[in-house]
Amino acid sequence: MRRIAIFLFMGMLIGWSSAVSGGEIAGPADTVQQFFTAYKNGEIQTIKGMITGPFYNRRKTLIEKNSGYPDFLRKQLEGVEIAIISTAIEDDGSSALVTVRRLNPDGSAFNTEFLLKKGDDGTWKIFDERLAQ
Repeated sequence: MRRIAIFLFMGMLIGWSSAVSGGEIAGPADTVQQFFTAYKNGEIQTIKGMITGPFYNRRKTLIEKNSGYPDFLRKQLEGVEIAIISTAIEDDGSSALVTVRRLNPDGSAFNTEFLLKKGDDGTWKIFDERLAQ
Protein backbone atom coordinates (compact mmCIF):
# COMPACT_ATOMS: atom_id res chain seq x y z
CA MET A 1 0.00 0.00 0.00
CA ARG A 2 2.85 2.35 0.81
CA ARG A 3 4.42 1.78 -2.61
CA ILE A 4 1.16 2.68 -4.33
CA ALA A 5 0.91 5.89 -2.32
CA ILE A 6 4.50 6.82 -3.21
CA PHE A 7 3.86 6.00 -6.88
CA LEU A 8 0.73 8.18 -6.94
CA PHE A 9 2.53 11.03 -5.18
CA MET A 10 5.40 10.90 -7.69
CA GLY A 11 2.95 10.88 -10.60
CA MET A 12 1.16 13.94 -9.25
CA LEU A 13 4.48 15.69 -8.63
CA ILE A 14 5.66 15.03 -12.18
CA GLY A 15 2.34 16.19 -13.63
CA TRP A 16 2.39 19.35 -11.53
CA SER A 17 5.98 20.19 -12.46
CA SER A 18 5.21 19.72 -16.17
CA ALA A 19 2.28 22.11 -15.97
CA VAL A 20 4.28 24.69 -14.01
CA SER A 21 7.27 24.50 -16.35
CA GLY A 22 5.15 24.94 -19.45
CA GLY A 23 5.04 21.25 -20.27
CA GLU A 24 1.52 21.63 -21.61
CA ILE A 25 1.27 22.90 -25.15
CA ALA A 26 -0.41 26.30 -25.38
CA GLY A 27 -3.44 26.81 -27.58
CA PRO A 28 -3.58 29.44 -30.34
CA ALA A 29 -5.07 32.16 -28.08
CA ASP A 30 -2.42 31.45 -25.43
CA THR A 31 0.28 31.73 -28.08
CA VAL A 32 -0.99 35.14 -29.22
CA GLN A 33 -1.22 36.32 -25.60
CA GLN A 34 2.36 35.15 -24.95
CA PHE A 35 3.46 36.90 -28.14
CA PHE A 36 2.05 40.22 -26.94
CA THR A 37 3.65 39.78 -23.53
CA ALA A 38 7.02 39.20 -25.19
CA TYR A 39 6.33 42.13 -27.54
CA LYS A 40 5.61 44.49 -24.63
CA ASN A 41 8.82 43.35 -22.94
CA GLY A 42 10.94 43.56 -26.11
CA GLU A 43 11.90 39.87 -25.83
CA ILE A 44 13.20 39.29 -29.34
CA GLN A 45 14.33 35.69 -28.86
CA THR A 46 10.92 34.70 -27.50
CA ILE A 47 9.17 36.44 -30.38
CA LYS A 48 11.50 34.81 -32.89
CA GLY A 49 10.52 31.37 -31.63
CA MET A 50 6.79 32.14 -31.89
CA ILE A 51 6.57 33.36 -35.47
CA THR A 52 7.02 31.81 -38.90
CA GLY A 53 6.15 32.26 -42.57
CA PRO A 54 5.26 35.70 -43.94
CA PHE A 55 4.91 37.14 -40.43
CA TYR A 56 8.56 36.31 -39.68
CA ASN A 57 9.81 37.25 -43.14
CA ARG A 58 8.44 40.80 -42.85
CA ARG A 59 10.31 41.26 -39.54
CA LYS A 60 13.46 39.26 -40.25
CA THR A 61 15.83 42.20 -40.74
CA LEU A 62 14.46 44.06 -37.71
CA ILE A 63 14.70 40.98 -35.50
CA GLU A 64 18.13 39.86 -36.63
CA LYS A 65 19.99 43.12 -37.29
CA ASN A 66 18.38 46.04 -35.46
CA SER A 67 19.73 46.35 -31.92
CA GLY A 68 17.16 49.06 -31.14
CA TYR A 69 14.18 46.88 -32.06
CA PRO A 70 13.42 45.72 -28.47
CA ASP A 71 13.09 49.35 -27.31
CA PHE A 72 10.90 50.15 -30.31
CA LEU A 73 8.57 47.27 -29.46
CA ARG A 74 8.29 48.33 -25.81
CA LYS A 75 7.40 51.91 -26.80
CA GLN A 76 4.96 50.82 -29.50
CA LEU A 77 2.74 48.98 -27.00
CA GLU A 78 3.22 51.35 -24.07
CA GLY A 79 -0.21 51.95 -22.52
CA VAL A 80 -1.94 49.73 -25.09
CA GLU A 81 -4.51 47.20 -23.90
CA ILE A 82 -4.81 43.92 -25.78
CA ALA A 83 -7.86 41.63 -25.61
CA ILE A 84 -8.42 38.39 -27.46
CA ILE A 85 -11.98 38.51 -28.72
CA SER A 86 -12.29 35.27 -30.68
CA THR A 87 -10.50 32.08 -31.62
CA ALA A 88 -11.49 29.71 -34.43
CA ILE A 89 -9.59 26.48 -35.04
CA GLU A 90 -9.97 24.76 -38.42
CA ASP A 91 -11.69 21.37 -38.40
CA ASP A 92 -8.44 19.55 -39.18
CA GLY A 93 -6.75 21.28 -36.21
CA SER A 94 -3.78 22.50 -38.24
CA SER A 95 -4.56 26.22 -38.34
CA ALA A 96 -6.43 28.82 -36.33
CA LEU A 97 -7.55 32.41 -36.54
CA VAL A 98 -7.28 34.57 -33.40
CA THR A 99 -8.85 38.04 -33.40
CA VAL A 100 -7.27 40.61 -31.11
CA ARG A 101 -8.65 44.03 -30.14
CA ARG A 102 -6.05 46.72 -29.57
CA LEU A 103 -7.14 49.71 -27.50
CA ASN A 104 -4.70 52.60 -27.70
CA PRO A 105 -4.16 55.17 -24.93
CA ASP A 106 -5.84 57.86 -27.09
CA GLY A 107 -9.06 55.80 -27.16
CA SER A 108 -8.71 54.58 -30.73
CA ALA A 109 -9.08 50.87 -31.32
CA PHE A 110 -8.76 48.31 -34.09
CA ASN A 111 -8.93 44.55 -34.49
CA THR A 112 -6.21 42.35 -35.94
CA GLU A 113 -6.57 38.74 -37.05
CA PHE A 114 -3.64 36.41 -36.52
CA LEU A 115 -3.38 33.25 -38.59
CA LEU A 116 -1.58 30.49 -36.70
CA LYS A 117 -0.25 27.16 -37.93
CA LYS A 118 0.27 24.12 -35.75
CA GLY A 119 3.71 22.57 -36.04
CA ASP A 120 4.59 18.88 -36.07
CA ASP A 121 5.57 19.20 -32.40
CA GLY A 122 2.07 20.48 -31.53
CA THR A 123 3.07 24.08 -30.88
CA TRP A 124 1.24 26.99 -32.48
CA LYS A 125 3.17 29.68 -34.35
CA ILE A 126 1.94 32.96 -35.74
CA PHE A 127 2.03 32.61 -39.52
CA ASP A 128 0.48 35.88 -40.67
CA GLU A 129 -1.67 38.84 -39.61
CA ARG A 130 -4.19 41.21 -41.16
CA LEU A 131 -6.52 43.96 -40.10
CA ALA A 132 -9.94 42.55 -39.30
CA GLN A 133 -12.76 43.72 -41.56
